[in-house]
Amino acid sequence: MTSSERASAVRREHRLRRLMARAGDTTAGLLALYVVTAYLLLPLVWRHFDHHPVMAEAPKTTYTTDGIPGDPLNAALIGSQDEVVAAMLAAGWFPADRTTLRSSIRIAASVV
Repeated sequence: MTSSERASAVRREHRLRRLMARAGDTTAGLLALYVVTAYLLLPLVWRHFDHHPVMAEAPKTTYTTDGIPGDPLNAALIGSQDEVVAAMLAAGWFPADRTTLRSSIRIAASVV
């Protein structure tokens, strides 16, 4: 290898190292920007608006039978239980089966 080829290889290696350092700096900067935006700025400006007055005091999270909070609710149905069930039946929906050993086995089998 000639001295000019060695010099060229050294320059390429130096450029590659600079590029990798810039990529690392850019990644770190983007990560820092995300953390600041997601965890500091957005919570300061986040507001919740209910679109119907009835929903202001309604629960917004599901709960297990032991009272442990579960998933957030992302849909609300306004009406009595009888009205909601009638509307769902008219739309072709049916009430869910109760969770029993048999229904649990059916669910497990469908997943497998």
